[in-house]
Amino acid sequence: ETAAEWGILPWKKGESLQAVRTCFDAWLALRGSTGAAEDAAIVEQVMLFLEQHGQSRFQDVDRPDAVCVNRVGFRQAIEGGTVYFILPESFKAEVCKGHDAKRAAAVLLEKGLLLADDGGRVKRRPPFALPGYGRGRCYTIRIEGAGQNVAD
Repeated sequence: ETAAEWGILPWKKGESLQAVRTCFDAWLALRGSTGAAEDAAIVEQVMLFLEQHGQSRFQDVDRPDAVCVNRVGFRQAIEGGTVYFILPESFKAEVCKGHDAKRAAAVLLEKGLLLADDGGRVKRRPPFALPGYGRGRCYTIRIEGAGQNVAD
């Protein structure tokens, strides 16, 4: 606008601002939302991990004798969904890989996916002993139903 005002560029007043607005609107349409991109990426990554590994890398607490290779945690079917008990180091190293684990926990808590204990701690003790793990603290994620879009 200043360059046009000084006669350096042959644009009319407001033309450069309109061009910037057009570019921004196009970028925003491709991006999909004005929310924090990192927060959306965290939720998408965690949900993808659970979709890909929910049956194979989470030991079923109702079948403690079942073999679970490369276990990252435990799962329990509940009425209307599934609860995942994710071991702390696995949460940091694999489930949230590439993101700060504390930030990931805060985002998941805000989205209503991560359950905190009565004291507000995100690493909480499970309500019962987990096979081969006991009642050590872990991240607890509850997924309601099938196909729920929690990124919104």
